[in-house]
Amino acid sequence: IEPDTEFRYGGAQWTVAGAVAEAVSGMTWEELVDEIYAEPCGLESLGFNNLFAQMGSGFDYPAEFGGDPSTLAASDNPNPEGGAYITAADYGRLLLMHLQGGMCGDTAVLSPAALDTMHADRIGSAYDGQAGAVSTAAEGGTGYGMGWWVDRETGRISDGGAYGSVPWLDLDDGYGAYLVIEADSGTGSELAALIEDVVHAAITGA
Repeated sequence: IEPDTEFRYGGAQWTVAGAVAEAVSGMTWEELVDEIYAEPCGLESLGFNNLFAQMGSGFDYPAEFGGDPSTLAASDNPNPEGGAYITAADYGRLLLMHLQGGMCGDTAVLSPAALDTMHADRIGSAYDGQAGAVSTAAEGGTGYGMGWWVDRETGRISDGGAYGSVPWLDLDDGYGAYLVIEADSGTGSELAALIEDVVHAAITGA
């Protein structure tokens, strides 16, 4: 299909993007993630592997993993789409980076322009596209940016994980939240839909 004419969600595009990043930089994906995110943000737990290849491609949390990266064999072929592992505290630092204009402490991790591109409803502005609800049932529909689902009713952006985790950002009110479970994406989405407005009210008093 022609660009900017239809929304098709998948995972292979992130592997292509990771390969392009390696080719352009002359670095491995691991080296890039360490230099750009882990070191400046103090993320001691962040890493990538290919969990789907090692523990099956199903979408139920693999009990044999148990939240322990040492259960995974080392891989030179990490999965940029669904291969990240990180503690909740370190993920919170990444969300905070998004809220602080791309800064981790005194280090610029991402530029404000890069963040604006990531957060924007790309398919909405390009061709009035519709992505379909993922983490929330939005009356205004759901848009999509650079890896973020955009709730057009609330303006919040989110990106749920394969095993049920759901982070979201409210850029207008300046906060982020991170729901962590060990289950599946459907259960995570259902729980997020139940608590997003409750969290919003608790934080903003609205």
